[in-house]
Amino acid sequence: MLFEYLLVAIGLIALLSSVQPTLLMIQKLPKGSTLTLWKILLGLIVFFVLGYIIVLFLLSSISASVLKNALVYMLLGGGLFVWIITRVSVDSIDILERLVILERQSTRDSLMGIYNRRYLDTRIGEEFSRARRYKKDLTFMMLDVDHFKSVNDQFGHDVGDKVLIELANILKSVVRDSDIIARYGGEEIAIICPHTERKGAAILAERLCKAVNEQLSISLSNLTVVNGINKENQVHNITVSIGGCCLNDEFQDAFALIKHADKALYRAKDSGRNRVVMAC
Repeated sequence: MLFEYLLVAIGLIALLSSVQPTLLMIQKLPKGSTLTLWKILLGLIVFFVLGYIIVLFLLSSISASVLKNALVYMLLGGGLFVWIITRVSVDSIDILERLVILERQSTRDSLMGIYNRRYLDTRIGEEFSRARRYKKDLTFMMLDVDHFKSVNDQFGHDVGDKVLIELANILKSVVRDSDIIARYGGEEIAIICPHTERKGAAILAERLCKAVNEQLSISLSNLTVVNGINKENQVHNITVSIGGCCLNDEFQDAFALIKHADKALYRAKDSGRNRVVMAC
């Protein structure tokens, strides 16, 4: 008899131990049908806990040994099953969260928060192949911060880093959700614009140039980087030059697109900076 009570108690403890991971899942999950199911599961666990307690009180009154053994082992297995399911679910969520973090770290630039060169190389190849296969427009743009070396030399690398961070925020606020922004290297930023022809790309590039020119500056009074319309007189304005290239039938690979955009960027810098040159 004592052994039977022990088995039911183990099942009850396992059931009670599943409450905490179930509550953790409810806290982590967003609103939706899955969250509702976990709340229902929590309610069922509470219901079954009450059932286990009742069985413990009535176990001695059950005389049929076969029925009693079946009930005892079923309660033990049920409690362990619920605990394993909830525990595995929580562990799986933790593993998925770590994988998401690792994936983000492997594809994002740690300073600017935009995509890195590795991700860019992969995506430009994919977008190039897709555009060629389905005869779609594609534009690749290279953006460079004007006189960025002098910013680092004059104000320090900490200020230069803050300029790059705020630059990324401005770019993300202007481009479309479908556009891909990546740090190409140093202060050079690449932007992939799928389904974008020359006119649309030129308009976007001009908007980017204007937004940076109007919103990004360094306050000379306290060396803070300002992202927004700055009404101070003593500021160092940040500008960018942009070179863009549209896909055409002569390009055999994505490297040609990058190469022509890079040449257009240098023409923009050579012709006075703070401007856009499209090699289309």
